[in-house]
Amino acid sequence: MNNIYLYIYKFNTIKDFKIESFFSDYRLDKINNHKDESYIYKMIEIENILYKVLNKHENISKLEFLVGKFGKINLLNSDINFNISHSKEYLIIGVSNSNLGVDIEYIDEKRFKIKEKITDQKISDINELIKLYTIKESFIKYYGLSILYNLKNIKVNNDQIISKDYDNLHYTSNKFGNYYYTVCAKNEFNLSLIEINSMIFLLK
Repeated sequence: MNNIYLYIYKFNTIKDFKIESFFSDYRLDKINNHKDESYIYKMIEIENILYKVLNKHENISKLEFLVGKFGKINLLNSDINFNISHSKEYLIIGVSNSNLGVDIEYIDEKRFKIKEKITDQKISDINELIKLYTIKESFIKYYGLSILYNLKNIKVNNDQIISKDYDNLHYTSNKFGNYYYTVCAKNEFNLSLIEINSMIFLLK
C-alpha cells in the first residue's frame, strides 16, 4: 500500500521569509506579475515551505516544475509527486511516490452559495458541504482539470470518488479545526499527518 505524507503548515504572522536561489521560475513569475504585497509574501512563504518539505524526501537544490495545461505542477526529473492547497491560515502539502490530489477549505456558513455549483443533493449542514467540496476539488487537482469542469459530474461514496470521464479514486477526508481537508489517490493508501512548527521544522 502506498504511503502519503500530508504536511500541515500555519502561515507565519512574522514575515521572516525571503526569495531564495532555489525558487522556481513558476513561483517567481507569480511574484513578479502581482502587485498585492500580501499575495506576494504568501507565494514567498509557500515556496520556502514547499522546498523544505520536498527536501525531506529527496535532495533538491532548486525547484524546477513542469506545469500542466490547467496549472498543475510536477517536479522535473524526480520520482516525487506532490500537491498543495491553501485556505485562510493553512497550507497543506501532500507528498507521495505516485500521483495524488489534496484540498483544504475553511468552514464558513457564507459558502453555502457553492452548493448549487457542486451538487443537487439536499445538504443543510455546512460541514457536510465543505467536506464534499474538498473531496471533489481533490479529484480535480489529481487529474489537473480545468476549474470549469462540472463538479456535479463527480460522485462520492464512502471510500471512492467516481466520474464517468475518469478512473475512480480512493480518498480520505478529515476535519482539522475549522477546516476540512481531503487527500485522494488511484489506489488505497496510508496517510501520515505531519503538523509543521515553522521554526523547528525549518531549522532541521
